[in-house]
Amino acid sequence: MSFLMASGHAQAGPRELAKAQFGEGQRAFEREDYTEALRHFRRAFELHEHDAVRFNIGVCLERLSRFREALAQYEAAASSKTLDKKQQKRATTKSDAVRAELATLKVTGSPEGAEVSVDGEVFCTVPCSAPIDPRKQEVVVRAGELSEVHEVHPRRQEQTLLQVALVAESSEPVAAPKRHDVRKDDTTPAAATRGPSFLTWGGLGLVAVGGVGIAVFGPKAKSEHDDFVATGSEDARSAGTTARDLTNVAIGVAVVGAAITAYDLLVLAKKPEQLARERFAAPGFRF
Repeated sequence: MSFLMASGHAQAGPRELAKAQFGEGQRAFEREDYTEALRHFRRAFELHEHDAVRFNIGVCLERLSRFREALAQYEAAASSKTLDKKQQKRATTKSDAVRAELATLKVTGSPEGAEVSVDGEVFCTVPCSAPIDPRKQEVVVRAGELSEVHEVHPRRQEQTLLQVALVAESSEPVAAPKRHDVRKDDTTPAAATRGPSFLTWGGLGLVAVGGVGIAVFGPKAKSEHDDFVATGSEDARSAGTTARDLTNVAIGVAVVGAAITAYDLLVLAKKPEQLARERFAAPGFRF
């Protein structure tokens, strides 16, 4: 990568020191140590402001994928009155190249005028839309003592929309849940007697299914057993065994259904007052 060289003869003082820093920056760049090169070029610009050095600062920032900062340096060099037309054109070409690498961050919401910082650097104020580097970054929106922190992942040539709403937290204490004293004459919904639940109907359904199975497979098992005893047929023996097993399964289903139904009916038998107490004695309530 070639640089734009600052013109003029070396002089003692800041300009001579700037030239030395510029040389250090060139050597660091050749080692591909762009962070070190950037440090030297910026120091050279501080000592002796020359727009040719801006171009070199932009090159280092571009190599570090800090495209937004590089764009600012290239645009300053492109509009410089101290650089010739050829140098200005090179800066313009580089500006167009890094601009194509940028994403856009658009921040809307409230309050208007809230400060937006990106990775610790003041970026804009709400509402705003500005170019941003296409990488993961932390966005902090601050208005007085209020702030929001967001992590954004902008993509090249795409817009990332961030909506904010800074609202002060309420300082009023949260009211404790009211105690509900259940009495025998309580008429609240919690104390009302409930009807059969899905457990009751499910249990009765299992009883019905089991009953049908017993009615179908029980007689068949007996019939096949009698046929086996009379004829000794293996087919009758196999069919009888299968029918017997299915009958036992049906009996089990019916027993489970009956147990579920009985349990739910016992719950139904509880007094309304007891049901109400159990409902309001949930964890998290203190009496």
